[in-house]
Amino acid sequence: MSITIECGRCGRRYNVDDSDAGKKAECTACGAAIIIPAAGMLHSEQKPVPVAPLAAPAAGMPEELMANKLYAGRKCPVCKQTVDLGQAIRNCERCASTHHSVCWQAYGGCGMPSCANAPAARQGGEAFSAEDGGRQCPFCSKRIATLAAMCRHCGRAMPGIAIRMCPFCAEQIPAAATVCPRCRESLAEEAAGWAPQSFRARTFFRKWAFSVAGDELVGQRPGRELRASREHVFLEKRRMILYTPEKTWKFRIDDKARIAVEYWQTGRVAPRTCTLANDALISAIVGIFICVPLLEPHALIQASKAAKLIKAYPRALTGTGMVTAARVIAIVMLALFTFGVVANIIKLASQ
Repeated sequence: MSITIECGRCGRRYNVDDSDAGKKAECTACGAAIIIPAAGMLHSEQKPVPVAPLAAPAAGMPEELMANKLYAGRKCPVCKQTVDLGQAIRNCERCASTHHSVCWQAYGGCGMPSCANAPAARQGGEAFSAEDGGRQCPFCSKRIATLAAMCRHCGRAMPGIAIRMCPFCAEQIPAAATVCPRCRESLAEEAAGWAPQSFRARTFFRKWAFSVAGDELVGQRPGRELRASREHVFLEKRRMILYTPEKTWKFRIDDKARIAVEYWQTGRVAPRTCTLANDALISAIVGIFICVPLLEPHALIQASKAAKLIKAYPRALTGTGMVTAARVIAIVMLALFTFGVVANIIKLASQ
């Protein structure tokens, strides 16, 4: 039978066989000694091995090493690429993760979001110092980083820590963070310039061309122009409502228009499923039962448009899986339909 033991220094857990009870093991992460207790021993009866606290990294930067056989093959948490033999690396002294030296410097710290050395956790100072070892979550009483905006155990926001939403992944992060710990996007530029600045929308009868001009949204068509400020433009599912002194305008918009308007109004765009991808999948599924020669080609066309839109705005749109599913269903159904038509023609010709 296996039992679970925990390192008293870094908190890493291991599953060991109960036949090793009473023996001393060494933590592979921090090198601390661990005494393996008996399987029936209560957790309160276990005597932790006194270990020295982890030394704080010199000036916040771990020592640069050359990757040997021990570290070669590990995956860098920043670039997600494996470490090659002889490359310059830096090992996090908190979580023992291995980074490329250039990745550590570019990212500003450890690439593991839950680590105390992650840059978002160190905004404004050292998150875990050798003296205090962090702080206790007031909700679940577990140890967290001193400047953590949210508890990584219970997920609740910490009182007194200013937080904001990441404009790329909508994660709650510290207000002073310069790099999102979840999507690792740089927040210094705030994605300036990546959102579309112009789009098309239509009423029931006419098409309009809209563009962002500073604090105003300008809509134009032959012989007419509309101007509206941020507080007079509202989004509803697939519609944009624009209030002017003359009348209320309602426009049908697509995903590109929604991204442009949402970014113009709030400065961020929360990721959402591409509506074209959703429509393509629905058309492909309905086409299984009725109108195969009409709905399945329509699903393929919509899936192609959705794929281009997702590729153009990957920070704001998801739905690659829906696009793939719609394409597979449409291609299979068209192949079966074509095979059935050819089989019937051959059968009629042979009679």
